[in-house]
Amino acid sequence: MNSLKDRKEKLHELIAEAHNADYAQQCEEFVLNDSRPVAEAAQAVLQNTPRAFGICVVMSAHLCAILTDSYKLPAVVVAGDLVISGIPAFQTDVKIQQPELTEIIIDDWQGHSWVEIGGLIVDISLGRTADLAPDGSNLKAFVHKQFGNGKGLLAFPVEHAYSLDMIYAPREVLADNIITAIIQSHHS
Repeated sequence: MNSLKDRKEKLHELIAEAHNADYAQQCEEFVLNDSRPVAEAAQAVLQNTPRAFGICVVMSAHLCAILTDSYKLPAVVVAGDLVISGIPAFQTDVKIQQPELTEIIIDDWQGHSWVEIGGLIVDISLGRTADLAPDGSNLKAFVHKQFGNGKGLLAFPVEHAYSLDMIYAPREVLADNIITAIIQSHHS
């Protein structure tokens, strides 16, 4: 997935697979003209989630659920790899959503998760993860240099991520039943 065009096509396919073709088209055509719903939803998630490693999927699931359920906006949870300056920050070949839909893999999963809406990557966990990363890590150095420390929400156009040499490579889009299961397991 070397180009933005390839990424866009892959994401469209993944959304259609997890949801349906109409929703994939709706997501592709949607333009976010008002960022307040994203900011408000993110604030709610950040206020109710402890700072910890490995909860990007949980945070993304909560954020997406608020955006789709409360604000009726077309958003998706994307899981995949994040490569920063050519160095994998998070990478996996394991899918969260297992084909038989009887098991959700989170504990041993080594990938990254974020929300996409209106052509934006909305990463609610990366700033916190960078803050908690060991000093000297590529992730911490990059995020703090580009965005500063103590950031709770990072949101930017896909093209901007590419211009910063941040490659968010989608591997799967989570279906609604998987998002619900993740949220329920987090509250149990």
